[in-house]
Amino acid sequence: ILRIAGGYVRDKLLGKDSNDIDIAINNMTGEAFANLVSEYMAENGLRKQSVTVVEANPGQSKHLATAMIKVFGFPIDFVNLRTETYADSRIPTMEIGTPEEDAQRRDLTINSLFYNINTGEIEDFVGGIKDLENKIAKIASIKITAVIEVTTELVVPSPKLSVLGLIRSP
Repeated sequence: ILRIAGGYVRDKLLGKDSNDIDIAINNMTGEAFANLVSEYMAENGLRKQSVTVVEANPGQSKHLATAMIKVFGFPIDFVNLRTETYADSRIPTMEIGTPEEDAQRRDLTINSLFYNINTGEIEDFVGGIKDLENKIAKIASIKITAVIEVTTELVVPSPKLSVLGLIRSP
């Protein structure tokens, strides 16, 4: 099952343009799926596209490899659904996850929305649509709140919220 994830869904619901297309896959890695897309394009008379892989780099807060391929000129990122477990570090351990688990690991509820390509429906596991309607931004997960308290880092960039016309939730 393929799902468009995060900011693209949020922006479309807000009526804003977006080219930030992330596809979350439930049963294989993003790299494996992007390679299948590239092969499909070549087999069907379209120009075969190379797959670019950005490897995981936890030291730079990049915890999972992402594959990118251009489809009809649009760069699309592919990644598997995942869950994160935090131990004594702000660097999570990753595992394949469900859509619900993936939504709960994201930063804000409004960035945790999925568009299920198979069903044509928006999937909201953490109240992101209600928060968009109320023009507020809430942290999506208690796990993220705990990490913020431990590291005292600010993960919600205020300028981005103002561009979207949102306020931070208390």
